[in-house]
Parts: sequence; structure tokens; C-alpha cells
Amino acid sequence: MNRGITLLISILILTSAMSIALGISYIVLSEFNINRTAKESYSAFFAADFGKECALFYHSGNGDPVELSGGTYRFKSFWDPDNPCYENDGFNCAAADALKCGGTGGNFPVTHTSVPAGCDRSDLGCIHTFTAEVNYSGLNLCTDLRVVSTVYAGGSVTTLIESRGISDCTNVTNVVNRSIEVCVAPTGLSC
Repeated sequence: MNRGITLLISILILTSAMSIALGISYIVLSEFNINRTAKESYSAFFAADFGKECALFYHSGNGDPVELSGGTYRFKSFWDPDNPCYENDGFNCAAADALKCGGTGGNFPVTHTSVPAGCDRSDLGCIHTFTAEVNYSGLNLCTDLRVVSTVYAGGSVTTLIESRGISDCTNVTNVVNRSIEVCVAPTGLSC
């Protein structure tokens, strides 16, 4: 009779130990998954920030100031409806190196559209949209960049920069996306 009780107690102890081991395994695996997701989220945010900084760099312009009404000045912007992608200066949006961000391996073409077609600062409501895939292979950064410049009365322009970072350029499943939006607008206007 004692043998049966010993066997029963042994089975109960083994079952309890196995349940505890399975519970600990589940917790450890969950923590690994949370850590992987946090790393992916950080990578996606970094990629979105990279795209935003690239767009802001090109927004600041590298040209001569242009005089606006009332004696105010602005610098030429890559996203300017009067000279999109600096096309009047001999550049081309669709060129493979239209955007140069991040040094070697950081050259990207830009797609440019306007509504209505060919509109500029003199056309109220003119909307220019620029899109680019900023994929910097050196750091495995993938960003979908969208910049929208809208003309308002008096030739004022607002620029909305939307940068969506993707956590992994090579993996199409299990990726994490993070987005950043920045509005650059004169006082009194919003994007």
C-alpha cells in the first residue's frame, strides 16, 4: 500500500515541477518577444527620424534668400512650389541622387506631383507632393517619406513632412512601423 502512495506523491511532485518549469518558460519567452519588439520599435523610430531629418535638411535650403512681400525673406527650399527639387537650377527630382542623406549609399530619387499640374506660389491652393523611399542600406534603415507643400494667400507655403520608418528592410513580415510628422508653417498657418 505504501508503494502506491509513494508513486502518487512522486507523480504530483513531478507534475508540479513541470507546471512551474512551463510557467517560467512562458514568462522568459514572453520577455524575449517584448525585447525583440522594443528593438524593432527603436529601429523603426530611428528610421523615421532619419527620414525626417533628411527632409528638414532639404527644407532649410542651400540657396540665396528670396524676398517676399513686406520685405521679408525666405531661403530656397527643395520642396518649394516655385522651384521643386531645384529643377530651375538644373536638378531633377527623379535622378537617382536627388536626395543625398547619410553619406555613401544615401542617394534617393524623388517622385514629384502637383495639383493643379505645374502650379507655383502664384496659384492659391496649389499642392505639391514629394515622395521618396529613403532606404539607407548601410544601417538597414527604410523610410517612406512624404512631403506636402501647400500655397496660401500671399504666397505663403506650409510644408508637412511625414516620415514612416520600417524596422527591417529585408523582412516583409513581422515589421514594426513608426511615423513622425512635422509641420513647417509661417505664423498663423497650420498644415
